[in-house]
Amino acid sequence: MTGHVKVGFELEMSDILTKRAATIVYGDISEWHDRYDTYSKPKLSYDRFHVMSDGSLINSDWTRCMSTFRSPSRLRPAHASEGHPHHLKWKGAELISPVIDWDDPQARDRALRLAESYFKKFRRSGAICSPRLFDGLHVHIDISDLAWHEVGVLPRRIRLVQDLLVPLATYWKGISFFTYEQLLAFCACQTDEEFWEAYKTVDGRTYVEGDDEVRRIIDVGPYFDPARPNTIEFRCFRAALDVAYIASCIEFSIELLRGMVWRSPRDLVAHTKNAVAALLEQYKEVFSDYWTGIRDVAPTDPVWDAFNARLAERSRSS
Repeated sequence: MTGHVKVGFELEMSDILTKRAATIVYGDISEWHDRYDTYSKPKLSYDRFHVMSDGSLINSDWTRCMSTFRSPSRLRPAHASEGHPHHLKWKGAELISPVIDWDDPQARDRALRLAESYFKKFRRSGAICSPRLFDGLHVHIDISDLAWHEVGVLPRRIRLVQDLLVPLATYWKGISFFTYEQLLAFCACQTDEEFWEAYKTVDGRTYVEGDDEVRRIIDVGPYFDPARPNTIEFRCFRAALDVAYIASCIEFSIELLRGMVWRSPRDLVAHTKNAVAALLEQYKEVFSDYWTGIRDVAPTDPVWDAFNARLAERSRSS
């Protein structure tokens, strides 16, 4: 990774009316292009902030964005069709940032100041970010300057660190893990097309561009997605309406990506352990459940051990 690093983020919020969040960001909601009926996002221009509904968002009253609403106290099914009046009753919103040149201090500060101005209004309108409701922060980083074979190595590096990232995440149960058979399949790929075919099938399910059915705590899939090409997505953070925290998560992601490209496996693991501990310590309020004793412990890694054994066996027989 050389030159300026371009990033973006998606922040999930609960309890705020989707329409209210859109009004805060757009002013005139005639400019608001939301998702309807299906989970797929409409095409967006990434030169400004956007607001979108998200069918995975849960609220404190146990309504679900795009699926249910309360009227006044009963839980009712919601229509997800464009133009239906129920659209104005959905709660929960996702804030999508513009592409930010992270190495340009003026561009970075301008985007964060604008985000902070939205956060103040979101809070006044009832928005919260809660690990109990699985609200997450996703960081996207441009990796267009990496050759495909460098991208092809990333799953093996992700496998080294993904367990270490568990304390930072909110929705770990839904994350798909690499198996050592998949890692071996990646090693055999000679082209980016072969790599994509091997990458997109997990546990019998197929990764579809623009869909989140296959979830990984760090996802290389967007690199091949025409809607967000040449990017990698870090899904390993819980959400918070805090620009300092978001900036730290972006810095964490950039440094972790550089480590996966350049560091030795041993150094990568050691550095990641230290970086995770530092983030947990710096933002104790965000990770309050971690510090009150509900801690995930990284398991032993028989998958990685078996993968290394198979690689050594393949090397000896070749």
